[in-house]
Amino acid sequence: MPDFFSSIGYRSKIAFSAIFSITIIGGILYFLVWPAADNIKMIKSEAEGRRLELEKNYLKGKDLKVITGDLKTAEPQLEELRKIFVKKEKALDFINELEKIAQNNKLEQKIDLSPNEKDINGVCKEIPIQLLTGGNFSDQIKYLSDLEVLDYYISIQTIEMSLNGAQNTKNNEAEKNNRVNMQILANTYWQP
Repeated sequence: MPDFFSSIGYRSKIAFSAIFSITIIGGILYFLVWPAADNIKMIKSEAEGRRLELEKNYLKGKDLKVITGDLKTAEPQLEELRKIFVKKEKALDFINELEKIAQNNKLEQKIDLSPNEKDINGVCKEIPIQLLTGGNFSDQIKYLSDLEVLDYYISIQTIEMSLNGAQNTKNNEAEKNNRVNMQILANTYWQP
């Protein structure tokens, strides 16, 4: 068997070696390097996606820390806010406080709590109340002032005052002429 490479000329051998080397290098590039490059690109895009996700989670964590800090500063205010609601089990205390204010201001008082409740966002119930008082004008003003400083929130809708000189009282004639009747329509806020 004759030797194939011994019969070929020197230039042909160089050309053949160059083509053979280029084919081998092309095969290595095609079968090894390009798939590896594609894998590297895919891994890079996944890593970028994970980095963005971690950055979002980090920002959420920062926001959560800020919200937690805000909540801690708001806790004392929330406790004060909770006091403005009348608790169902403390209804008698609420009525007693209203009666005590009227008594301290030397007023006659009638309290009507409406059975119509209005639910407010599931947080509390708004219950209308009607307060009818009778007495001296300056005592009525003091009564209103005392209502204002109650721990409970009473949202006054209307106040009507009228003179009532014809009512029979045990007091002297001058006090009869100074008697003022007041009607307050308001809303109170109750929690179960």
